[in-house]
Amino acid sequence: MKRVVVWNWTDDPSFIPVQKLADAGEIEVVAWFSRRGKHQTHDTKKFYLKPDLMLEGLAEQGVSRDALLDIPPAELAMEQKQFQDIYSRVNFSKGQDYFDHLNLFHLYYQYFTAMLKGGKVDAVIYFTSPHGGADFMLYCAAKRLGIETIVTLQSHVPNRFYCIRNLNDFGTFATSPDIGEPIELTIPRKFEKRHFYMEKIPNRRGWLVSRFIRDIWWATVGGSQPLTWPGVFKKQGGRMRYTKLYKEHAVTEVDFTRKFVYFPLQLQPELTTTILGREFSDQLHALEQLAMILPDDWHIYAKENPKQGFQQRDRFFYERFKRIPNCHYIDTAVDTYELLEKSRFVASITGTACWESVSGGKPALIFGNSWFKSLPGIVSWRPGLTVEDITGTEIDHAELEAAYSRTMSKTVSGIVDVAYKSIHPDYSVKKNGEHLTSFLRKVLNLSEDAE
Repeated sequence: MKRVVVWNWTDDPSFIPVQKLADAGEIEVVAWFSRRGKHQTHDTKKFYLKPDLMLEGLAEQGVSRDALLDIPPAELAMEQKQFQDIYSRVNFSKGQDYFDHLNLFHLYYQYFTAMLKGGKVDAVIYFTSPHGGADFMLYCAAKRLGIETIVTLQSHVPNRFYCIRNLNDFGTFATSPDIGEPIELTIPRKFEKRHFYMEKIPNRRGWLVSRFIRDIWWATVGGSQPLTWPGVFKKQGGRMRYTKLYKEHAVTEVDFTRKFVYFPLQLQPELTTTILGREFSDQLHALEQLAMILPDDWHIYAKENPKQGFQQRDRFFYERFKRIPNCHYIDTAVDTYELLEKSRFVASITGTACWESVSGGKPALIFGNSWFKSLPGIVSWRPGLTVEDITGTEIDHAELEAAYSRTMSKTVSGIVDVAYKSIHPDYSVKKNGEHLTSFLRKVLNLSEDAE
């Protein structure tokens, strides 16, 4: 019997298979970070948002050398950077300083190390990639201890999801379990793609009195997302500054006669930049590297992400942005597909605009790890890269379709992110539960005949 730790979210469909396999005695749940279920040990949302729950757990574990790990400093520094970046999305982090985050990083590391060692855990299972802070530290501790990590991410193809054992493997899938299901797909040779998650996006700039009142409530009463008073004013000040700075710097008129690279900025902090972007979660660093290889008469049009809020967009972001030669901060209202069509190539950390670019026949540069990383036409950033290396990349559409089908054949049937039900009209809770139960049995090497 496999001893597992499971991490999922409020309405995550993984609830059904985990419950079923635990009830049947096929797995033993050492810890389950969830919102419901009789095998649940931690309320995901509370644990994720309230560090005091982790500190209480540490106190119960007691002081032991078993919670400490000998970690190479360079690797520790990268993990700490990723934690601080992604943890900044949590209310509790607002109003704290570098050393608060540094110490929390180590305390989470110790908590999960002791849990995994003491529970003699065989595998840690995620039904969405870790990208909130606490969940990332569980992943780091498991990797350090050599415990199998199983991470799922939903695909844009209806009713299919990826499975990887290492976050750095996303896009190459070299160590993914061999349980994918073959599929043949075609690609319309055009740039335009419909992404449901980019529809009806509210404006996140402005005073937003309702959010200020909500933050005051959390600071006064506590609620589901505890916030300090310094955090309240830091958030509201950030909103106000971002509104002002955006208006001052965003360009609405674009000269399409120039030679330019289209660089759509991605939402920060978020999985796609912090975790999958690694050292290039700092998007300005990517822009600086890109500017260094471009000819003097080329420009960069960096369009702001329509979902972006005030985080990581303070005064010094814009001061640094202004110092990148020939780089222009483009308003969200400017048409993405006109920018894409008239650019010489597209560049991004992991953004789907690069996928749109190659599907329309134009090469693209990426700085991080994305599912399309290995497809023809995609160039990964490397030292010594030249503009000619990118623009000289040819794309055979038939080869692209074949590679696309091979990549998507590594995916598994099912939905692990309920938001993606909207693109699967035949979604059934029962059928999805069967898909995910079969998946867990395969990936954990359990008997498929077990009932």
